[in-house]
Amino acid sequence: MDKVISFVLNATINCCQTSKMLKLWGYSKSDSCALCKGENCTLHHILANCNVALNQGRFTWRHDSVLLFLESALTEHLANHSKKPKTPQLIKFVGKGEGNKSKSSVDRSSSILDPANDWNLLVDFTTKKIVFPPEIFATPSRPDITMFSPSLKKVILVELTCPAEEGCDAATVRKMGRYEPLLKEINDDPNNPWEASLFTIEAGARGLVAHSMLSFLRKIGLPSRKARSACKSISLIVARCSYAIFLHRDNPNWDSKRDLLVAKSDPP
Repeated sequence: MDKVISFVLNATINCCQTSKMLKLWGYSKSDSCALCKGENCTLHHILANCNVALNQGRFTWRHDSVLLFLESALTEHLANHSKKPKTPQLIKFVGKGEGNKSKSSVDRSSSILDPANDWNLLVDFTTKKIVFPPEIFATPSRPDITMFSPSLKKVILVELTCPAEEGCDAATVRKMGRYEPLLKEINDDPNNPWEASLFTIEAGARGLVAHSMLSFLRKIGLPSRKARSACKSISLIVARCSYAIFLHRDNPNWDSKRDLLVAKSDPP
């Protein structure tokens, strides 16, 4: 674990021994990537931008490792949610002249999963692909995570990206653009009763989890403590994966069938 922490700290201040930095420090005459042979091999290139690493599945392995954790966390959360009684979102009524004083009140639901308890979960892995539910819409698109409630006729699409931290905003725009047509086709069809929404969530390649991740987990009803713990676990998974990718930066061989990483334990 100390090695991973050291890597994250060095990655944060751009002091990892990349070809670019070794040339800058005078230890090497070349700054090219050992895999793709491209020049200017920075940490950003190694962790998120090398075409050879991409085609070998190194970045996908990191992405799917995070996805595996989310599948487990969401499966547990939906199982707990399904046991709760259906409670409609009721409004507080305030009498004239009473200001914010409530006349009659009921706790308002805080989760977008309410008031249904029949939510289904589909998770799309590279080695275990899904088919988007045809009863919702016929499409070849496969969001990373699909959550849908037959009783509410609502479907939630979730797209995960693990870019370099400086590319999180661009990743959001790219994923929104990719799924905007599908959202419109579902929501704008008067003969289709389903309503679709999209969440884009990002976990930076250096281990910095974007606020979009925490926001999504809170909106589906995870308590604040559990949501933050989940983000810490995701951060650790990404950091461990990126460290492994960094250690293999000069190795052209990559086992595309290697097991996905899992969180060793819940972080404190």
